[in-house]
Amino acid sequence: MPIETLKDALSAGWRVHARCIDGKVDNTRSTAKCHYRAELDLETLVWTRGPHMSRAGLNDRMMCPRCGNRRVNLIFEPPKVASRAGESGRSYATGASGVESKSNRRFDGDISFCPPPA
Repeated sequence: MPIETLKDALSAGWRVHARCIDGKVDNTRSTAKCHYRAELDLETLVWTRGPHMSRAGLNDRMMCPRCGNRRVNLIFEPPKVASRAGESGRSYATGASGVESKSNRRFDGDISFCPPPA
């Protein structure tokens, strides 16, 4: 499923970062390049721009809060593979507690039988 709108990106767990491009910050006696970067809250963007706002159209509506420059680069970051699979870096051979389960153990050949109850 392609991610085209802000609603799609939010429901898929994406993150968005903004970076100012070639803005100028006016200091009292000189000007300097603006290198402002920030991670934007995608939920707030959905609230303010609407759920059907396209990712491509959002770039034209952004402005750097530090220098007022309208040339802003937006970077949409998809969720990591491990978080999409529901795993938090654990090995597949272990259970949720991190302890190897009985079904994953190697068979040693030692079998003991219990007599049936009388």
